[in-house]
Amino acid sequence: MRVMMNGQEFHVPTERDGSIRAEELRRAGGIPSSRTLILQQRDGGNEVLGPGQRVLVKPGEHFSDAPQTRRGR
Repeated sequence: MRVMMNGQEFHVPTERDGSIRAEELRRAGGIPSSRTLILQQRDGGNEVLGPGQRVLVKPGEHFSDAPQTRRGR
């Protein structure tokens, strides 16, 4: 499956059901675990993908990464 990550196209292997683990997306895009992996949804929303999470990937889907932030103390 081809997906976009940070403006670049990558081929990522998916399971039979079309899903992929967040770690596989990170590996394909060279995104370190110290950054947050984000699925940019077609409706304009964003979904943060956590460690071990599986996501159903659709062709042409866009992903990005951002620095981790902490709220409150």
